[in-house]
Amino acid sequence: MEPVNIKPFTKGAESRAAEADTNNKRCLIENCSSKRAIKPANAFDRENTRYEKLMAAIEWYTKLQKFTLNLDTRRNVFMVGASLACLYQQKRWGLVPEESIIDRYFNESGTEVRPRNQFPEFTEETFTFTFIPLQRMEEVYVTRQTDLPDGKRKVDVHFFPYENFPKVSSHIDPKFHILQIGSILKDMDEDKRSALLTKYPLLNKICTLFKAWTGPVPKDAENDETYVVPVPEDEKYQDDDLFSERSSVGESICTPKRRTWARPLPESDDDAMICDEPTTPLPAPKKLDKGKGKAVSPPTPQADDELPVLKADKGKGKAVAKPAPAKAKVAAKKTAAPKRAATTKPNAEAGPSKRSASTEAPAEAGPSKPTTTKAKAAAPKKVATTKAKAVEDAPPAAHVEGLADAGKRVQP
Repeated sequence: MEPVNIKPFTKGAESRAAEADTNNKRCLIENCSSKRAIKPANAFDRENTRYEKLMAAIEWYTKLQKFTLNLDTRRNVFMVGASLACLYQQKRWGLVPEESIIDRYFNESGTEVRPRNQFPEFTEETFTFTFIPLQRMEEVYVTRQTDLPDGKRKVDVHFFPYENFPKVSSHIDPKFHILQIGSILKDMDEDKRSALLTKYPLLNKICTLFKAWTGPVPKDAENDETYVVPVPEDEKYQDDDLFSERSSVGESICTPKRRTWARPLPESDDDAMICDEPTTPLPAPKKLDKGKGKAVSPPTPQADDELPVLKADKGKGKAVAKPAPAKAKVAAKKTAAPKRAATTKPNAEAGPSKRSASTEAPAEAGPSKPTTTKAKAAAPKKVATTKAKAVEDAPPAAHVEGLADAGKRVQP
């Protein structure tokens, strides 16, 4: 069976089944105590709920309303030991109702299956079933515990084909075991199925019932108000939890009259990506401002002529911004010169020295200083991107005044 995304079996469903169980939560087959590893098992596999046509057909032929067959109903869940539960899920054994019960699904002559409007309604609380092996049980033995009148217990061991295994009594609706065995026989190899039908002739009737209950639904079934309940016009577009994943909440004391929520798993990654998209665009992710440690919004996109040119960084293999032209670098270096010149003010007042002489030489060379002033004026284009850093590097006013005085002294 293909994987299916189906709502897990709830604690509420287990509690309802345990409450309806007539064996005091003991294993239905081995009759061992509930203190051992006992698990709930669905008589008719609950994963069948994902087959829309199958479920609709069963609902039609068993006189149910459409979308109301919940396979977690207490009438489809029984308690069994963990080992046998695993074998049951592997479709290796089954429980066959009594022939008198099976015959009630047929007409009086026993030749045809009763139609929807004649489907039998049972009033019995419990039914009797026969344990039979279906496949790959040759090396499996089954124990059965019996309580003796003197208070002692006896354990019997039964080997394949379990011909003397005692019948069991359960609250399970017989139709679910009929559906389960019928589905197993339908998928079984022809030779194995023929051997089983020969050994257990009653299985022929089960196959007939399964084929009838899972056949095509009549074309006019949607017009039958007992199958599809009419919805008032003002309720058609209201929120309905019929197909919602949250609709299968099973903590109630009553089984919800709706199918267990299920849908097939995506077959590929592309299918898994199909989901509801947000109606409003998501905000752009914010990045951390390393200077202040705060999250800031990314800068707005610039025109193509303003975007920096990127080149590959050979050292790290990443794209980095291309450095600015060499002229801007020279200008940036000369903007830091006032700091050094300001420190030479006392030497300029004291008289010529080696350091002052070195500062006078460029002054006598010609109009190179005004050139640095023009370059300094053009520098803010690059410094504008790091405004905070430019403010921190700006020289104090006193130093600027000292620079101006020093400039006057060295002017020819």
